[in-house]
Amino acid sequence: MAAFEQIVVSSLKHLGGEAVVITSEGRVLAANTPTWAVGEMARELLGHEAGVERAAVRAPEAD
Repeated sequence: MAAFEQIVVSSLKHLGGEAVVITSEGRVLAANTPTWAVGEMARELLGHEAGVERAAVRAPEAD
């Protein structure tokens, strides 16, 4: 497991329900559930009609 995934998944495990971290394109970066595998496409979670709670965090600009 990548260092990023280890840090994020340990935090996600403390949440009360399923949680998934995805890119703006919909690729899964980390999840606290086997429902979503890292690298899988989860575009259906991007749309507002998906009925899921979300929090957007912008990535810093790369130099």
